Amino acid sequence: MANFTKVAKVVATIFLPRSVRKSTSITGDPLRFMAHSQNFTTTEEIIDLIKLNIKLEKDYILEKNIQRDLIIVSPEVFNDKGNKFLSQITGMRIPGGKIIVLKRKNIGMSYGSYNDAFVKFKNNYDYFLFTEDDWLIYEEGYLKTGLDILKSKKDIGMVAYQAKSKIGKHHWKDLNINEFQAFTCHSACGLASTEVLNKILRKFGKLPYFDENDYFKSIRFGECKFGSSFYKVGFTIEDLPKNKILGMPAYDYMRGIKYK
Repeated sequence: MANFTKVAKVVATIFLPRSVRKSTSITGDPLRFMAHSQNFTTTEEIIDLIKLNIKLEKDYILEKNIQRDLIIVSPEVFNDKGNKFLSQITGMRIPGGKIIVLKRKNIGMSYGSYNDAFVKFKNNYDYFLFTEDDWLIYEEGYLKTGLDILKSKKDIGMVAYQAKSKIGKHHWKDLNINEFQAFTCHSACGLASTEVLNKILRKFGKLPYFDENDYFKSIRFGECKFGSSFYKVGFTIEDLPKNKILGMPAYDYMRGIKYK
């Protein structure tokens, strides 16, 4: 019997209007095209966005000996139409796996969703790939590429699927980090092993997120702290090869705009 590698692709969504950004612009350190476009303000648009995520998974040619489930995490905001849609896709089959829907309290932004999915399903998978619904990961070999990088060096804890970025000095004191630990990846979008994520869970009691509704603190204690936590447990974050673009902003994809 084949020995399958089991991967959970965790997609954070929410049925609330998001801020509108018509074009993708540069941000981060080093500067890259990471301030991605987004224009999803209605329930129907968010449903279409989730449908696109599912379509790309259905179209994806899964690598040999890999099984993959798509875990869609949605905070409860009492949106009847959104909840009805989620109930319709629960258990839907995709190549190499199925769709799982996880409902949770609306707190901690995407980083809280990543934590809840990992805590609930960590015994079921070897690896977790985290992303948000408006950042698509879909290109050929996207799983194998990340897995190969993780396995190439023992100290790589996460592969960044958007980009690795330095954490600004104004965060260092509150995060209790130094210049050698001050790294994260945009939206904490990346691939990591259950083994390494468990080390973070044991050290911090959770995959880091801010447990109140404050945007700035959610970035500091979510995106920044989650990334730096890999360094706190003795690992690093690695970028994808420069010639590999394995995803792009969903709004650009929908408009046929090429991503750099």
